[in-house]
Amino acid sequence: MKAKATALIVCVLMVATVFAAMVGNVSADATEEWAKQGMVLDYDGFNPGVQYPFVLKDNGGYKMWYSGLNLPHGNIYYATSSDGVTWTEQGLVLSTPPGLVYAVAPSVLIEDDGTYKMWYSCQDYSWDARTYLATSNDGINWVKQGIAVDIGPPGSPDSRYAVQAKVFRDDGVYKMYYKSYDDNSTSHFMYATSTDGYSWTKHGVVMDMPAGFTGMGTPFVVKNQNGTYTMWYHGGIGVARINIAYSVDGLNWAQGGVDLDVGVAGELDDAGVFCPFVLRDSSTGMDWMYYAGSDGSKRRIFLATRFVEPINQSPIADAG
Repeated sequence: MKAKATALIVCVLMVATVFAAMVGNVSADATEEWAKQGMVLDYDGFNPGVQYPFVLKDNGGYKMWYSGLNLPHGNIYYATSSDGVTWTEQGLVLSTPPGLVYAVAPSVLIEDDGTYKMWYSCQDYSWDARTYLATSNDGINWVKQGIAVDIGPPGSPDSRYAVQAKVFRDDGVYKMYYKSYDDNSTSHFMYATSTDGYSWTKHGVVMDMPAGFTGMGTPFVVKNQNGTYTMWYHGGIGVARINIAYSVDGLNWAQGGVDLDVGVAGELDDAGVFCPFVLRDSSTGMDWMYYAGSDGSKRRIFLATRFVEPINQSPIADAG
């Protein structure tokens, strides 16, 4: 019996050692500091401004879908760029469905046939919020397809919110990470999968709010080339900062702490940084993080960059 117990302990220690080594490997991309490149989209008449950037590199250019907010309302807008730095606003592309408060937080994929899918968040006047789907032939003219991921029943971890979904494809499977609120408006991150992008199977909570945090949101996940996963999200104690987490399976996550902090006093992102989106360019080995920042009054979209070790480059992020 003692021999079996000893063998079990050794086995557990070996698994723990392998897990730690894999997490250490995936976290290698966090060793280089982000270099902030400044604002790329101003608030441009919106109050409080713009946020939730989602960027795809396509046909040598860059496409951004983002939210313009005139609280409590918001809609989804579109911009284009030849270099990912200087952007031209193209205007409104998806408005709030009738009877709802806002349409925000776009997540876009270009399918193999050249068509587009967009998942986005809408809130009703009962304060419940869900993830919706729209489709398009060109990324500009969208057809609303209704609810993609509904809230759960009372008592479930997503009984009030199932929003801020970020979707990518992995071996033919659509994978979604999203923010949820339970009955007590406590934040969680949840995970769902789909074979077609329309019908989703929920797999439960993958991350609870870290101890001491007063809020968290916008989980953005990439799968690294070595099969591990990296997540960026915003959260913190009072002030929103962009945090990083690591996983070997996309389900169990290890916290990595603050990855991008607020600016120094007087900078345009000194009151909060949030809504991270990371475009991984495997041709240059660079991560491009588009994020929203606040100066306490207005919200703008910013860019930061850093080099990523080749083992952690992902072909998924820049393929849509």
